[in-house]
Amino acid sequence: MWTLYKREIRSFLGSFIAYIVMSVFLILTGLFLWFVSGNNVFDLGIASLQVMFDIAPYILIFLVSAVTMKSISDEKRLGTMEILTTKPITDTAIVLSKFFASLTLIVFTLALTLVYAFTINELASPVGNVDLMVIYISLPRAPVCLGIASLQVMFDIAPYILIFLVSAVTMKSISDEKRLGTMEILTTKPITDTAIVLSKFFASLTLIVFTLALTLVYAFTINELASPVGNVDWGSMIGSYFGLVLLASCYTAVGLFSSSITDNQIVALLVSMLISFFFLTVLQLLGDVSWLDQIGRSLSWFGLEFHYDSISRGVIDTRDVVYFLGFSSVFLGLTKLVLESRKW
Repeated sequence: MWTLYKREIRSFLGSFIAYIVMSVFLILTGLFLWFVSGNNVFDLGIASLQVMFDIAPYILIFLVSAVTMKSISDEKRLGTMEILTTKPITDTAIVLSKFFASLTLIVFTLALTLVYAFTINELASPVGNVDLMVIYISLPRAPVCLGIASLQVMFDIAPYILIFLVSAVTMKSISDEKRLGTMEILTTKPITDTAIVLSKFFASLTLIVFTLALTLVYAFTINELASPVGNVDWGSMIGSYFGLVLLASCYTAVGLFSSSITDNQIVALLVSMLISFFFLTVLQLLGDVSWLDQIGRSLSWFGLEFHYDSISRGVIDTRDVVYFLGFSSVFLGLTKLVLESRKW
């Protein structure tokens, strides 16, 4: 069991999975703790890590799933599970070794956040006066509770859900081709690199758009619940759906690029999530930093959220459309460039 445990740990460290998981967790929790407007420690004026503890469970859902997704499935797919079971080791030992290896990585990642605890302790006035009071983050409420016939709650949270969904869909697109050696076979066919990239892009985007289309049942439900029936702002709703499709196209392009730079699905998933989150939220947060002034506002313009919010108001500005198309084109171009690098 100890030998298998060490093998799993070496696998994490050797594929950069550990470093990416730790970085993503620290960056995301740090952003919510120090920068997210209205809920960071500076705005609340209380020396507490409760903001991080409130959001961490949701971040861990994605990160732990990313860490464990290949633990046994890859063994079965590659046929190494049969080899492993011929060794003098029980099934219980196999399961426990993989469990403790994954848990070790997550616990070590959590331990790194102690630097936030020490920082909070030093920022307290007086030093060490850390408040353990529970702080609740204000989460969006359901339309039924708000008494408004609108899907705005869904449109507010959907961009964040799409980050994980699109990254999961695209993570295998190119990385699996490279790892299994089928990319070389594919490139011998009478098809250009541009066609390869675009076919994978539109295939992934089609799946995401179909998933978004399924939520139209919510739109019709809201329409029927309105008083009077049909008293819904369809302009804003259509604009928001259009914005989500454009946002999904950007995420898909980022996902393909992330998948092209590695042959590891987990690394592709995490890199895609990190890049997408950076352009969606981080640039927008920089615009709220007072000491950055005009620079911060300029940086926020390059963020996805700025243009998504603009379209969600129901007014489709060609500048926003051009931005989304340009963003997707840049990352698709980078993906094509990575594929062409095999010829260098």
